[in-house]
Amino acid sequence: MYEGEYKKPKKYHKIPTPFSKAQLQKLFESLENGKISMICFVSLITGMRLSEVLTLKVSDIEWELKRIVKQKTKGGKPRVYYLSDNSIEILKKWIVLLGDTDYVFPSQNNNLNYVNPKGFYGEFRKYLKKSNLWILDYACANNTQKHKFTFHTFRTTFCSLLINSGVDIYTTKELMGHSKISTTERYYIYLGDPKLKEGIQQVFGRKQTEPQKKDSLLPQQDHNTQDPLKLLQLQLVNNQISIEDYEKKAEILIKFNHL
Repeated sequence: MYEGEYKKPKKYHKIPTPFSKAQLQKLFESLENGKISMICFVSLITGMRLSEVLTLKVSDIEWELKRIVKQKTKGGKPRVYYLSDNSIEILKKWIVLLGDTDYVFPSQNNNLNYVNPKGFYGEFRKYLKKSNLWILDYACANNTQKHKFTFHTFRTTFCSLLINSGVDIYTTKELMGHSKISTTERYYIYLGDPKLKEGIQQVFGRKQTEPQKKDSLLPQQDHNTQDPLKLLQLQLVNNQISIEDYEKKAEILIKFNHL
């Protein structure tokens, strides 16, 4: 790089944070508006962005094939979203409640138009606050604030559920509609927390077959331990035998092992 040459700053990539199961439950319990609840539900089960959900038409749903086909999404490309049996049934009931309408989420003012994104997000933000999920993540240099959870978090959570259920990276890429595998890889790095934690636990964690007693910090006896001397040591530490008994039995075991 030459002196004085302009260097384009690296683009900041926010680490994606999904909703936990407890947070999802708390959020959905706070959703008093049925339409908003359904919009959130559709995003969670398909990974759709807000604009894709709000512009969803009844004609986009292929009931027999259990999928949604949108001819134009982000990037101008068509997308297919697959639906489970339960999701299909819930959507059918919702359409029946709506009656004759073009859009799955029509505007209250005119059934021929869909819900206004700005108006929706203003309402959705109220429920995030009500659920104590309106959490400041960081503040930008231009005084704008970014929050940890937004409506896009449903898409992140969809991806997290796929990854941690064992869905491979290429299938996840297609279900998320990523144009590049590198985008999916970033999700894999940060959303595979349970698997990563399981790996750490296997290497560095303390394995127990019984729950630790709350009133004791002493190690509990591991019934899977095959070494008699170790079992004897655990019994001593847990005050299950006296020092005299331990010394007698340990001496016998040591002699036996040297025979």
